[in-house]
Amino acid sequence: MKNKIKIIIGILVPLLLISAFLLGSFFLIKDEYSDYLRKSGAILFSEKKGKEILLEVDVNNFDKTKCEFSYCVVNTCGNYLKLPCDKLEENKYEGEGKYRIKLNFDSYPYNPFTHKFLKSWEISRIPTEESPFERERYIEGIKSILKVYNFRQGYTCALTSKTLSLEEWFCNNENFFSNDYLKTISLAYDLSERLGDEELHSYVQKEIEYLNNNVDRILSEEIEYPEAYILKLVEIGLSSEYLTLIDDFQIPTYEREVLEDHDYKPQLSKEEELFPEFYTSILRYSDYSKLYKEFGKEKLSNYYTNELIIKYNRSPFVLYGLCTVGETISDAEIYKYIRTELSEVIAKKEDNLILNNLTELLSCNLYAEGMNSEITGLNEEIRELVNRSTLEINGIPYIVNSSLIEMEGAEGKEKIQKIIFNYRMLDNLIYVLYE
Repeated sequence: MKNKIKIIIGILVPLLLISAFLLGSFFLIKDEYSDYLRKSGAILFSEKKGKEILLEVDVNNFDKTKCEFSYCVVNTCGNYLKLPCDKLEENKYEGEGKYRIKLNFDSYPYNPFTHKFLKSWEISRIPTEESPFERERYIEGIKSILKVYNFRQGYTCALTSKTLSLEEWFCNNENFFSNDYLKTISLAYDLSERLGDEELHSYVQKEIEYLNNNVDRILSEEIEYPEAYILKLVEIGLSSEYLTLIDDFQIPTYEREVLEDHDYKPQLSKEEELFPEFYTSILRYSDYSKLYKEFGKEKLSNYYTNELIIKYNRSPFVLYGLCTVGETISDAEIYKYIRTELSEVIAKKEDNLILNNLTELLSCNLYAEGMNSEITGLNEEIRELVNRSTLEINGIPYIVNSSLIEMEGAEGKEKIQKIIFNYRMLDNLIYVLYE
């Protein structure tokens, strides 16, 4: 009997030791492969190939002492990836640009689980064309969306790197009657007229027809602002009933404001939100100010010019939005300030939100042209931003902006970061129409 017990113990002890080792391996050994795979969710293009992860990264800086990359995802910069310097096998970094980073993994010895460790990594430059797309190519993108979605849906959409098919985009399905929506239709009409493009013209007419067929329902909904682009659209067939939104608007009593100096406020980091409420209000009030003046409605124009100044005065911005304000009121003194400050920001490549916003940079250039002047480096910065902000799908370019969101991992595991691309048809139209 004692011999049997000794035999059983002799079998159990090694089994327990093996089990303890395996459990220790599972809980103590880090699965670096999964860890880096999770991190790569915040990078535009990544691919798994066996024991390799391939990353394509738009690098704007590489700290060789720390092996830390600063990179952009479309037009959102200030993202970081750090890799162990002692595992760098091949370094072909040559300065700012697009790079392929290859991460090589291997399995832990005596580990029956799928855990892998980073064995080595290498970096090499990806050759790119300086200007991959002509401006006219972005018209293809606008029309490709309108083949799938109407204006009230397709004027603003979201997508991820996994939903590149147009049919899988997450487009607007909420309240649509807004300045951006109406401006998108108006600019699409202007573009169709400039090009003599019957296809684009037909999309505009279908949207006008929808608005006219649903005028009573739309006007019965709560519409916050007297949308100035109604004046433009009535000229191309929109029902004049929509003019009641403007005619019935009562201008509140107001005190005239003067533009305040914002030098004491901090500049905004590129990591801030690209279209916060303050900035979208500045864009909207600028449009109202100019359109009402164009149509001879001076009182409404003056009121919204004042609202524009109030909104800027109360904003946390310095340069951001100031080109739109200055161009609207044609102020030469503001331009002198912007020309100096923006040239310096561009030259230093400072971490400034304005360098990520195509609409604002184009406004700065229009402002400069209106002042018969030039802002040093601005045209080159616009070209760089367009290239950086272009997402190519099936050979068709789309100007997008990007943001990073945190999502719950599978089965409640650690949160992962995902890139969301935000498509605004308005940005694409403004760029195509811009001269």
